[in-house]
Amino acid sequence: MFMIKSLSVWPVGLLLVAIGVSCGGAGRNAPATTQPSAERPFRWLDSDGKQAADDLAAKLLASPAFHKVAAALGRAPVIKLSRLRNRSAEEIDREKIKHHLGRALLNSGKVTVAAPGVPGGEAPDLLLSGMINVSARRLADRWQRTYTLSLTLANLKTGASIWIDSYEVKVEKRARQ
Repeated sequence: MFMIKSLSVWPVGLLLVAIGVSCGGAGRNAPATTQPSAERPFRWLDSDGKQAADDLAAKLLASPAFHKVAAALGRAPVIKLSRLRNRSAEEIDREKIKHHLGRALLNSGKVTVAAPGVPGGEAPDLLLSGMINVSARRLADRWQRTYTLSLTLANLKTGASIWIDSYEVKVEKRARQ
């Protein structure tokens, strides 16, 4: 009879422990929307570069400025990918980001991407350049870094910038107490 009582009390005890863990716990004072991820490193990742490149390429190709240039040319514009400056103190693979940008633009079928260093290719109509900046700030119980990839599209015939946009990546980590 003692075993029956212990077996019947055991599930109730487990339920109370589960309720206590879900209602309390170590992270209950941290806001859910800004809680840092334990798995996310506190730096720029290659996957950030791919996501930023895909997003910015889609925005560029959907922009009225791009459609205006393409209509005026009567063909797919030729874009040259220029220098991507890294203004952060971190090692960020700029060539990989340029590769992702070139892939996203070329695979759209709406542009031709000028191959660097290949003689006899089509003269570029547009120049895409950019930079990566980072800012850091201390919040109440954590540090936050904001990486910004900014791109500018310039018309090589007129020298005018015709499109500018940026993509931000925010990364957080708990501050040491």
